[in-house]
Amino acid sequence: MYLSEEFIQHIEWSIRQLVGVKNNKIEYAVPVSGGDINRCYQLKTREQYFFLKVNDAVTLPLLFLHEKEGLSLLSGAGQGELGEVCVPTCYSTGKYGDDSFLLMEWLVQGDKSDVAMRRLGEMLATVHSKHDTTFGLDYDNYFGSSVQSNKRHDDWTEFFVAERLEPQVKRAFDKGLLDNFDLQDFSILYYKLDNLYPKEKPSLVHGDFWGGNYLITDQTVPYLIDPAVYYGHREVDLALSTLFGGFCEAFYEAYDSSFPIDKDWRKRSNLWNLYPLLFHLNTFGASYRGQVRTCLNTYI
Repeated sequence: MYLSEEFIQHIEWSIRQLVGVKNNKIEYAVPVSGGDINRCYQLKTREQYFFLKVNDAVTLPLLFLHEKEGLSLLSGAGQGELGEVCVPTCYSTGKYGDDSFLLMEWLVQGDKSDVAMRRLGEMLATVHSKHDTTFGLDYDNYFGSSVQSNKRHDDWTEFFVAERLEPQVKRAFDKGLLDNFDLQDFSILYYKLDNLYPKEKPSLVHGDFWGGNYLITDQTVPYLIDPAVYYGHREVDLALSTLFGGFCEAFYEAYDSSFPIDKDWRKRSNLWNLYPLLFHLNTFGASYRGQVRTCLNTYI
């Protein structure tokens, strides 16, 4: 879907006002890939390229504002003595008609070399080294197209059950994707959960750390993108990284060298991946039900 001439002129105005590019006329705007839920474009002016994300401002209000805030939190984790955390520069968010948009820098992608993947492992460890006193966040955000509740809890088990599993389980049950037997099995899991994992301080987590939510530039620098941040148990990011692939052993070795993780963390991947799998069940349908039940049955 191409942008209207009026929308392009509005973006040109944003560039002129907020970025300070003198020759700001957009020479072209072409659709590019950039995720499952947004319409994405490469914009070119005489001086530089930009990345533009567009979505419905009515059904997904504050989507891009929370994305910008999440990227800022991730970047801030790399301040001080910790290593740098690279995220794309967000120039502006705004609204035009019924659409919202996020204007960002354009990053040229490169190869996923072992060197780059080790840097990514170190970068994620840096993010996880930022701690808070409670689990959650001061505002809700999004996991994909689903509103993600981040109400604060002192206890990780309480947070994971109340703010992650229960809302998705209820949604799936209401849609007829799970039955009463599934509800009973989840109740058993809730009872057992507190004894299934090692306790840690709340860590800043990316929140949606799968293989499509990072990129390596042509300078072999890893960037974190599309976050769903909150303070949680850091194993959730590592678990999600195993769900759809996209990570090599160099990444995990570098992470463990930077911020050692419990040696049995992989055995708990199915536990933490119940949340993204329930989201996929609710978003894409019954094809994910078997995977949800398989992961659930591992722990009950």
